Order: sequence, then C-alpha cells, then structure tokens
Amino acid sequence: ISLVAKSEVLGALRHARSIIATAYVLRPGWMLYALEAAARRGAAVRVLVEGSPNREGHGGLARVNARAVAVLKAAGAQACLTQEAPGSCAVHMKALDCDGIAYLDDRNFPEGADSIVRDDSRSVDRAIVAAVDGRPEPRTRNFWLHKGAATAAEVRMLDAAPPGVQAEVATETFGFSQTYAELLRLAQRGTQCRLMVSVVTPQCRRALQKLAAAGVQIRIAPFNEKMAVVDGKAAWIGSANATHPYGDCVDWGLSTRKGSIVRALASRFAQEWIAAVRFLQPAGKPKARARYGR
Repeated sequence: ISLVAKSEVLGALRHARSIIATAYVLRPGWMLYALEAAARRGAAVRVLVEGSPNREGHGGLARVNARAVAVLKAAGAQACLTQEAPGSCAVHMKALDCDGIAYLDDRNFPEGADSIVRDDSRSVDRAIVAAVDGRPEPRTRNFWLHKGAATAAEVRMLDAAPPGVQAEVATETFGFSQTYAELLRLAQRGTQCRLMVSVVTPQCRRALQKLAAAGVQIRIAPFNEKMAVVDGKAAWIGSANATHPYGDCVDWGLSTRKGSIVRALASRFAQEWIAAVRFLQPAGKPKARARYGR
C-alpha cells in the first residue's frame, strides 16, 4: 500500500478498462468528470452513490447525487443510488477500483489536498466489488468495509498505545462512540491525546467537553479527513467518522505500520494542528455554549 497523488488516480481513470466507484457525495469536479470521460471512451464503469446523504431524503446533497448519477448514465455508465441497488445498504465509503487496483479516499475526492491510499491486494479489490454487489465482503487482515468494524480497528490500535506516548485522532464529526470511550480511557491513564474535529454538533460539543475535562487536547479545523496516529509508529485511516455506527453502513478503514504512510499522515496531522482553533471549555455549567479561541 502507498499514499498517492491525485494525478496518479486520474491517470488510472484515463486508461482503465474496468472501473468501480463509490461515494457518499459525488459533486461536480475532477472525479465525476473523469468517470464520465471513461464511460464515454468505452470503459465499463459502475458507480454506486448514497441516495440519502445525512438522511435528508430529497434534500440538497441527495439532489447533487441524483444529478451525478444522471450524468454518468447519459455517458453510458452503470450508475445508481443506493436505494436502487438490490441488497445494498447505506454507503459512506469513498473508493475507486481501476482494473483491480484500489484507490481509497477518506473524504469525497475533493478538489484540494487529499490523502489517497493505493492498495494493489486482491483481497481489497474483492471486498470493494462485493460491497457494490451488496454481498458480504471477504475477510481481510488490515482492511475493513463496514463502519463498526472500521472504527473498532481504530480503537484497537489506540488501545495498544503504551503509556507516555502520543495518540492523535482526526475526524470530521465526533460523538459518544467507541473512539470517545477509548480517548477518555487513554487520557485517564496518562497518555497524551490530541483530537482534531471539523464539524461540531451539540452532541459533539458535549463529548468534547468531557474529553477536554479529562485532559485531551482538542482543536477545531476544516480538516475533515479521518485518521489516527500512535507514537509515530502505527496509523489508521478511513472514511468512517468517530461517531456511533448507526446502521453500520459500508465504510472503509485500514491499519498500517508502514513507515512512509505513518510519517506522511503524522506530518499532515501536525500541519493542520498548528493552524487549527483550540477548543475551550465553557465556563460554569456543562450546558453553557462552548467558546473557541486560538
């Protein structure tokens, strides 16, 4: 496995004969345009997109995905929303399979900087195909394709952190989840924990307040990648947020001790941490609104 640039993914899309893609939200942009171009040149393109992002029914993001599916169908791709796919459950996974090579994104293939994992293993390829087909995915050693299993793998890696080291977690959304309980436990035993969150909902704020009171360092940043690094020696990356796995949707997670990947993710976390805004405990009662400052 390796971290790759967006240019490599675009190159794979330009030349692949068989392409499978999944996304939670597929906005107009480089990924949608590349999939459309691949379908028009005659590649076999299959795309599965979440039909009700944020459980909003026919809201704005659902309309974005419906338009993307219509564009791909017009280009000759086999594209559908999750509710149209037999046996398919909710999909939060952002993944691409080009001729058996997997490209895994922890976001939604955005225009800006991104961490994309390339995995050439046959087991990951089979798992992605099975997810799109609505079949149980085959077992893999360090790769998981449902939110419950993916976040449990993140927690196991954090749990193995020895006292006195540093544990770092980044997530788009956060709540009273397995990851919350693990960070609380680590902080209480003296592990230095740093948590970076992008979207702060009321439930998220309550969870952050409790962690901050336990000694977890918390910052807020528009860094909506999902990753964890322990002691600069082990890393987890995935598309699964550190929230409760309601419905246990299709979501990917990967654990690794490969030095080049661990160092790259640790460096990315450090860069965003410096620019992030510190989460401050509200004064007085826990129900008070949280304040944010540098």
